[in-house]
Formats: sequence, C-alpha cells, structure tokens
Amino acid sequence: MKLKTPTVLLVGVAAVLGVAAIAALQDGDRTSEGAQPLFSFAEEDVEALSIEAPLGSLDLEQDEADTWQLKEPQQAPVNEATVTFLLDLLATEESDRTFSVPVEELADYALANPQATIEIELEDGTRHELVLGDYDFSNESLYAQVDPPEISDSDGAEEVEVRLIPAAFESAINRPLQDWIQLETESPEGDSEDTLTQPELSPEDENRQLAPDSSSDSEN
Repeated sequence: MKLKTPTVLLVGVAAVLGVAAIAALQDGDRTSEGAQPLFSFAEEDVEALSIEAPLGSLDLEQDEADTWQLKEPQQAPVNEATVTFLLDLLATEESDRTFSVPVEELADYALANPQATIEIELEDGTRHELVLGDYDFSNESLYAQVDPPEISDSDGAEEVEVRLIPAAFESAINRPLQDWIQLETESPEGDSEDTLTQPELSPEDENRQLAPDSSSDSEN
C-alpha cells in the first residue's frame, strides 16, 4: 500500500524532530537550566571586598567592631546601606542558567576583559571572585563567571562555565564614590552637630557682652 503525500510529510517531520531531540539530549550536559546559588557563604561571613568597576576601584573591610571601612581610594566609614545591598546579592542571589563555552569565545560575552570584578574574602581566609560581563539579549541578566579558573595560553581549547545572573549586580557596584561613604550624622532638626556648636568667646568678648550699654545711659 502506498503512503499518501500528507502521511509522508508527517513521517518526515517526525524524523527531523527526533534528530533535534537527540541533539538536545547530547548538549544537555553543556547547558543547565534552573536556579543555582552563586555562593554558599552567608552575608556575615564576608570580611573584605575588592571591587573593580567602571567608576573606579574600591577596597572595603570590616574593623574590629565589625563596622565596614573604606580603605581605598581613601579611608572613610562605609555607607552601611550600600555595602549591605551588595552583600545580600552575593549571599542570596541565584543563577537561572549555566552553560559552557570555549575560552576563546569569552570575548563574545565581555568576559575576556570584564566590565567589573568582585573579590570576596571570608573570615576563614577563603577567597571567591565574581566576574561581570555584558548584558544578555533580554537586558535583564548579566553574563558572569563565578570563581573562574586560571587559564594559560596552552589551554585555548578548554571550555569554561558562564552563568546568567541578575542585572542588579551592576547597579550594586557601579556607583560614584560618595555613595560608598557614610554621611555625617545629623540632628533631629536636620542640622549637623557641627553647625549647632557655639564658638568659644575670648575674655574680652565676654566682658564686652556683660558691660552696660553706655550709649543708652547717655540718652537718658
């Protein structure tokens, strides 16, 4: 019995889909879908941060009182809200897609010369690194590498892991210096403590204020 033309077409489509399914299964070990944590440490485990971003480089660390201090490019107390936002992202955010690419293709994701890096040092001395690349096609995620391996020139054929991470990481680190520095404490009335401090008077000024007004006596 001869197969009708529509039946032949359906068989052909099924064959093509079958080949595509087999190819997808073969590539399954190269692409991973689903949320995966970036790191396994807690926010309070972080002892120091070094940030390389388009707006400049920063070194931050906690002092003996567990207060964050800016060390470079200048020494100053750190704005707690700014550093807490970044620490929360590092400790809680996840990657929803992970895939492997050859080392020579890292430039396609702006990861050969990354736009920013975050180096993290924990209390136990463990170090981690997050490398940020370009935006993906949706402009909602960034290409990134978590603890990228050291690669020599002889490893050109080696594949490395690339992840998609939330774009919030860029806004968390790409800030002007003044956003990282703690502002002076202000009084409830809105005036800084310095503006409420009265100047010291010299003995001559005090005597002048206490002396009677001779001009008013002469008028009387």
